[in-house]
Amino acid sequence: MKMNFAAYALAAAGALLLGGCSVEETITVQNLDLTGAPSSVPLHMTNDSASALRAVVHIAPGTQTGLSATFLDNVSPSDKARYTSSGGNISWKLPSVEAGCDFDFPVTHAVSLALGANTSGNHWGCNAGLGFHSAGDGAGVRLDLGFQWQSLSYDVDYQRVTTTTSLFGASSDTEMVHKSESDSHGDFYAALTVNSTRPVGALNVFVQIAYAHQTLYDIRSEVLIFPFFGWSDKTAVSCSNLSLIPGLYIDFTRTIRVMAGARLLWPLGFDSSVPTLLVSPVLMFDVGW
Repeated sequence: MKMNFAAYALAAAGALLLGGCSVEETITVQNLDLTGAPSSVPLHMTNDSASALRAVVHIAPGTQTGLSATFLDNVSPSDKARYTSSGGNISWKLPSVEAGCDFDFPVTHAVSLALGANTSGNHWGCNAGLGFHSAGDGAGVRLDLGFQWQSLSYDVDYQRVTTTTSLFGASSDTEMVHKSESDSHGDFYAALTVNSTRPVGALNVFVQIAYAHQTLYDIRSEVLIFPFFGWSDKTAVSCSNLSLIPGLYIDFTRTIRVMAGARLLWPLGFDSSVPTLLVSPVLMFDVGW
C-alpha cells in the first residue's frame, strides 16, 4: 500500500512539473540549391474528334540553364539584407531538355481523364486530372484541372531553433543543418486551352494559359506541450508557375497531329528572381485511336 501511494505521488508530481513544459522548433531555410524541371501542364487540342483516345508525346529543349531567386519567409532582418544584396538564397538548375507523354481517355463526349508522365535527366513527374471540353463554330475550348507530382534534387541549409519552456524558465538551442536529398511533392494545376478547328491539312492556331503550384522543399517542425498535446508545423519553400503557350498545329489525318509552340513561364511567389521569364520551344506529336 505504501509503495502504491509513493508511486501515485511521484506520478502526480511528474505530471505537475511536465504540465507547464513545452518544446517548440522553429525552422528557417537559409540556402536552397535545386535541380529539376518546373512543373508543366498537359496540352490537348479540342475538335469534333475530342472523344477519341489520344496520346501526346512532347519534347521541350531548355534554353536557359537556371535561375536565382530570393525567398525571405521566416528569415531574420539581418539575413534579409544579406540575401537581397548577394543575389538570393535559392539557386535552381534547369534541365537541358524535358520530354514526356500525356494520355487523354474520353469519359463522355465533353469530359476526359488526363494522365501523363515526364522526365528530365534523373528527375520525373506525373499528372492526373480531368479535362472539360467543347467544340463548335470553328473553335475548341478545354479546361483542365488536376494534380501533378514533380521530383527535384536539393541541397539545403536550414537553421533549427529548439525552445524549451518549463516552470523554471526558458532556454533555446540553435542548430545549423545541411541535407542533400531528392523528393517529390503533389500540387494542383489549372489550364485553359483555346484552338481553331480548321479541317484536315489546314494550319490551325492554339493558345494555352496555365497556373501550377509547385512545392520546392518542405520540412516539419514539432511543437510539444506535455503531457498531452502536440502538433506539427510545416516550413515550405514554394512557387507558382504561370505559363502561356501560343502555337500552331496541323492535322495530317484525323488521327495524326503535329503541334509546335513556345512556352513562356513566369515563376511567381519569390521575393525576387533572375530571370523573371523562362522561354523554351515545345514540339508535340499527337496520335489518336
